Amino acid sequence: MKKILLLFSICLISMLGYAQTNEDGKESVYIDYFSRPGSINNILAEALRNKIIEGIQEMNRVVLIDVDSNEALKTEARRRQEASAMGDVVARSEAMTTLGAKYLIQGNITSMQGIKKTDSKGKPYYKGSVSYTLKIVDPSNGTLKGTQAFSHEGLTGSIGDTPEEAIIKTLDYAKISMDDFVNENFKIQGTIVQVESTKKDKAQTYTLILEQKEVYRKDRSLLFT
Repeated sequence: MKKILLLFSICLISMLGYAQTNEDGKESVYIDYFSRPGSINNILAEALRNKIIEGIQEMNRVVLIDVDSNEALKTEARRRQEASAMGDVVARSEAMTTLGAKYLIQGNITSMQGIKKTDSKGKPYYKGSVSYTLKIVDPSNGTLKGTQAFSHEGLTGSIGDTPEEAIIKTLDYAKISMDDFVNENFKIQGTIVQVESTKKDKAQTYTLILEQKEVYRKDRSLLFT
């Protein structure tokens, strides 16, 4: 019996290791629901989360999986909202690991507001302001891989006639900010095969062969697979 259990454990670990990366060598990353104060509108919070998902997906660096697409995780999340299950983080981490998540992205929204202003003619308008923090966690052991705080406010184009409109327009900056977030936390591993241009003795644009056998320029435009 012990030999059978040991063999099963080894097989399970091997399967999980394989599931954490796809055939292109990209890591499987789940993005969780975001926490927020009760004063923040849920629709606006979800709009921010969706923009972050869009930004990460466009980088094409990882296999991003929304926990909302998994019924087991949705059910487990609803269960955690009950008073008797609050703080049961271990069960959730175990569920992520079983599903093959290499990392889990957690978000905490601290502020979403439209700040009232007045133009030169005395007409009121609003400028969007959004602040949040993203964490990357290894669900198998709770280790923090990285964390980054973001604040988007007073930006060109984030003006609206209502606070909600101003916030929605500001969310585009959250999507753009995911370029730096992904580059910092999910670095490209590969070999430079051609330097196309330099600036101050440093490569400005180049061709890179990735470990997953896709070829990219530095600006992430895909040449071929």
